[in-house]
Amino acid sequence: MSELDLNEIKERAEAASPGPWEAGDVWYVAGVIFDDERQRVGPGKKATRCAMCHLGAPVASGRWDINGTRMQAHRHHTDDPYAPEHRISSADGGVVAGNYDYEAGGILRPEDTAFIVAARQDVPALVAEVERLREQVTAMTVAASERRDYYTARCAQMEADHAETVAERDRAREIAVALEQENAHLTGRLAAVVNLEGRWDVLGDDDGPAMWVSLGTLLDLLRGW
Repeated sequence: MSELDLNEIKERAEAASPGPWEAGDVWYVAGVIFDDERQRVGPGKKATRCAMCHLGAPVASGRWDINGTRMQAHRHHTDDPYAPEHRISSADGGVVAGNYDYEAGGILRPEDTAFIVAARQDVPALVAEVERLREQVTAMTVAASERRDYYTARCAQMEADHAETVAERDRAREIAVALEQENAHLTGRLAAVVNLEGRWDVLGDDDGPAMWVSLGTLLDLLRGW
């Protein structure tokens, strides 16, 4: 199913007869020909009521065609509509669909009448709900995009930090190797000094020339450090 064009749906709904729609013929239009005492007025007298004013105040009044004669009339709403299973009335006093049961055509099934009547309110409500959900999805998409950018930046920073840590580790390893090498070198030098000291002790105090040779060798070793 293709994406709904909500603008087209709203245009069709707004162009339809005004709602809410009601099942049956709920409107009575009658000429204003009676006075306040419900007496039919004669020529030159002012009429204020119609035959249906006993239903209450009229919903609208104006000049309409009554049995082929244009005259002042009232439109009344009734809670006991005619042919509720076969006709549909609009909010402006018109008939949306259906004929009287003794005429051809009309709506054949009462279930269809109920569906059509409800559609006048259901369609705008569904359009509004779809618009609300679309706005919600858009907001969630923007939020998700922002979170994605945030975590992408965090991951990049963590990768950079990891690379720096690895480099520091490698430098530390190099320093450790160098220290081990230096330690081995110093250990060797120290062993040579110890050996020389041993030779010195063996020679004794009375062996002057040998002692001086050993001392010179020691100075050479110390210079090598």
